[in-house]
Parts: sequence; C-alpha cells; structure tokens
Amino acid sequence: MQNQYIHLKTDNLKTIVENEKKVIVMFGSRFCGWCRIILEKYLNSLASQNSDSIFVYIEAEDQMGRWIYPKSMGLLPKEPDQWPWWACFKNGKCIDTITTSAMWELNQWLDKQ
Repeated sequence: MQNQYIHLKTDNLKTIVENEKKVIVMFGSRFCGWCRIILEKYLNSLASQNSDSIFVYIEAEDQMGRWIYPKSMGLLPKEPDQWPWWACFKNGKCIDTITTSAMWELNQWLDKQ
C-alpha cells in the first residue's frame, strides 16, 4: 500500500512548506510509542481525510536525542517538548502547533486549520 504522506528522509521540509499551500507535519521520535502507533495505524487515513493538505512525518531525533534534521526543526516557533508534535504550515509559515496523541483532539485541531 502506498503512503498518503511524505516520510521525510532529508532535511528539506523548508522546500515542501514553501511550495505547498498547506502542510501538516508530525514530528515524532523512535522512542515514542504513540508516534509509532499513529504512524502505522492512523497517518494514512488522516492524510486521506484531509486531502487539502500535504502530510509529512519527520523522525525528529537520533539515539542521542539530537535533531536529525536541524534546518527542518528550525522552522518551528519553539522546540518540541514532547512527542508527537504537530505543526500546520500555510503559505510557508508555521501558523499553529499542538502536542497530542489523542485522535479526537487532533481531528478537532485539523478541522480548525
């Protein structure tokens, strides 16, 4: 099955957000159990249900807790303090963020974007 989201493998989030009208980014960690669950079970359907947006997943930290993609992380208004960290970019600017693994809360947030 083909993913309905982009799994970022290089530090090029800036290119994506500057060239797309609306981008929803999930910043996660390999150490976050909820991040894995959302990535494996929910992210494809979220992307399909919100087809007006480009969805991107970023594995944000390495084994030592350092940012894997520092330029992409620099697009956020502040450093994430827990996972998953969601960000909405419109016309190249981060307009809102939320930290939640509750799907109902995430869906409400997506409806407002």
